[in-house]
Amino acid sequence: MSENQAVNIDIYTAVGLAEGFVEAESEEQILEAWQYLVDTGLCWQLQGSFGRGAVCLIQAGELMVSAGMAANLEARGYRIPEESIRAN
Repeated sequence: MSENQAVNIDIYTAVGLAEGFVEAESEEQILEAWQYLVDTGLCWQLQGSFGRGAVCLIQAGELMVSAGMAANLEARGYRIPEESIRAN
């Protein structure tokens, strides 16, 4: 998934895809939903499993975060790979 790719998705659908109660057409669609939740900050406001899931996907290099968010996560003890940090 391109870091500049625009995703047209709403909150309900993004949460549903991430939770699995909305059927995904592809794995890429699930990752787009997770990226939306990270980009909007919703994954940090929802129940803890969303934040933990987002961190796992970020650490696996599946999602991108800003340098500021990466620094915030690293301050909390998470290791964020360089390829998961957006070059702004």
